[in-house]
Amino acid sequence: LDYSFFGGTSNQHSKVEDTIQEWTWYANLIFSRSTPNNPNATLRIAFDPTKGSWSYVGNAARDCDRSAPTMNLGWISDTDTLMRHERGVILHQFGHVLGLMHEHEHPARSGVRRLREAEILQYYKQTQGLDEITVQRQVLDVYSERSVSSYSQHDPTSIMT
Repeated sequence: LDYSFFGGTSNQHSKVEDTIQEWTWYANLIFSRSTPNNPNATLRIAFDPTKGSWSYVGNAARDCDRSAPTMNLGWISDTDTLMRHERGVILHQFGHVLGLMHEHEHPARSGVRRLREAEILQYYKQTQGLDEITVQRQVLDVYSERSVSSYSQHDPTSIMT
C-alpha cells in the first residue's frame, strides 16, 4: 500500500513509519512511502489535531476526493518518543485501512449492549466533534450476524477495540 503524508512533521512521520511495519507481521503486504501531498497515493495521511484520529475503512478510501486525506492522525504528537497510546492509535487506524471493524461492533455482541451511551456520546462530541447520529452509526451500532458474512471470534483485547 502506498501512502503519502499530507502535512505533519518528521517526528510524526517517523512514528507512523516505524509502527505500521507491525502490520506486515500479520498480513502479506508492503507499505511504500510516496511523495508528500500525492493525490494519487492510496492512503493520504494528515495530522490535523482539531479533527481527531480516524480512517476510511478498506476500499472506501478509493471513493474519497483525491485532494483530501483518507486518514487523520490528530492525536500523534510532534515529539521524538512514541507513546504507547500513539502506537495504539496508529495500529488501530491502519487496521481500518485493512478493512477491520471496531471490536465493540462485533456481531457476537448483537443484542448485548454494555456501553454507557450518554457518556460515549459526550466523549465523541468533545474529542472528535461528532454529532449524535455519527456516533450512533460509527460507535454504538453493533453489526448483526446477518449483515456480516465472515468474522472471527470476539476479542475484547483487540487493537480494534
